[in-house]
Amino acid sequence: NAPAIAAGIIRLKKPEEGEDCNIEFAHAAVGKRKMGSDVDVTVQDNFHLGSCGKAFTSLLLQDVINDDDSTLSWDTTLGNVIEDIKPCWHHITLADLMCHKAGISDDIILNGVRSGYPG
Repeated sequence: NAPAIAAGIIRLKKPEEGEDCNIEFAHAAVGKRKMGSDVDVTVQDNFHLGSCGKAFTSLLLQDVINDDDSTLSWDTTLGNVIEDIKPCWHHITLADLMCHKAGISDDIILNGVRSGYPG
């Protein structure tokens, strides 16, 4: 059971000649902030997305790969697109990353910032 849900839609309309880009945005939230609470959720509330980011990332990457001008493919390696990475990561492909077969730890430090789960 989820006490609340929120959604947003962004639509980019192709501009006519001489017009600026036209962006339409709509969003809504319904439900309660917490199970058993009387406090309504709002579009300003934060939601835990969990693993949803993986699906969004895959979708966006597929869109980039499908672009006619793209130099990326699922076989593109990290070493081909990122200059300053660990040598042991150079062979990892975009497909490896999206399939969780890259062998990169959940708890890594990049540029002095710890990623992964707290604790």
